[in-house]
Amino acid sequence: MKLRSLLLTSMLVFSLIIVGCSTDNDENHTAENAIGPEGGKIEISNEVSLVIPAGALTDTIDFTMEMNASPNPIGGKNAIVSDAFEIGPTGTNFSQPCTISIHYNESEIGTGNESDIKIYADVGTGWEELSTTVNEAENKVTATINHLSLYVAGVDTTSITEGAYANLTLYRILTRIDTLSRTDMIQARFDSVYDPCNAINPLEVESVWCNTYGLKYMGDFIPTMKYYWYTDTSETPEPFLVFGETYTYHIAGNEFVPNFTASIDFPTYEPIISSPSWGAIVSKTGFTLNWNSGDGSGEIVISMYDTLTRVAVIEGESTTNDGEFTFTSSFLSTIPTSVYSIHVQVINHENINANGIDSRSTILAYIMNDVFVTLVE
Repeated sequence: MKLRSLLLTSMLVFSLIIVGCSTDNDENHTAENAIGPEGGKIEISNEVSLVIPAGALTDTIDFTMEMNASPNPIGGKNAIVSDAFEIGPTGTNFSQPCTISIHYNESEIGTGNESDIKIYADVGTGWEELSTTVNEAENKVTATINHLSLYVAGVDTTSITEGAYANLTLYRILTRIDTLSRTDMIQARFDSVYDPCNAINPLEVESVWCNTYGLKYMGDFIPTMKYYWYTDTSETPEPFLVFGETYTYHIAGNEFVPNFTASIDFPTYEPIISSPSWGAIVSKTGFTLNWNSGDGSGEIVISMYDTLTRVAVIEGESTTNDGEFTFTSSFLSTIPTSVYSIHVQVINHENINANGIDSRSTILAYIMNDVFVTLVE
């Protein structure tokens, strides 16, 4: 029972990371590669890449990449929607255009238009907007550059309306020790400042209901838990969220948070992983993840975490809901051998449209299943 509780706690921590909150571990956000006149590529897997064509260089150069977790604001109403990356040696010039690609975080876009995301280059006196191609299916933006600098992805959020920030989430965690167990949760969080990951200035309201479930303010019991929460707390908890059901939050506010309602449909199926099996040994030569794709509805998101360091090697990657995802040898060769937790989520999500509520506020419903595997050479 203790082991199950520990694993469940780990799963819940991971679930909070998946919905748009990145982890900080600089040693896993760097890359180095020597590239010469023949051309080549340097990348941080699933984050940023630079492709240098043949003939762009006259000599071999030792290139570096490093994540910058605190870039300067782009300015105006432009929101940063990716990590920033310093590519060096800074100031290196190319005789032919090179291609940079950056993965962005869709949850940071708010009411900005995804098709309007741009790559920006730090030119010393500010940010320069680059002509950018957006791949919405892969959450990736691409531009050509002729010199090296600090780069980040951003989007114009002029249409964003500010107000109290709300994050409303209902979810089911599927975890397997001996048998498959299901844990359902309903949560709500309010803040005077927009931040999808951290409580900056948490706010309380009069009451929070989701359908017939009344949520308790956890800060009354544990001061650091500044959110509202409901689950089955009986000795033998049972799942209570219903496939395809519409769940409506009713918020009774105050002078800081207005009264509002918001609704979301719970997913219609569980993305139960069929292979690899729990505790399987998988090889760096590659393997395929298979899951139940149900009726094909909802967004499927794949994540992969090193259980020893809690670092994400794949974080919130959207994929086609065809029931399989291939971990290629080229990707697996870039990560260390370790024990990994692989998560599959089916997600429904919407921005909240209510007077007095920040338009980047979200309501989402998801079901997540995981499998632990040991990666070997």
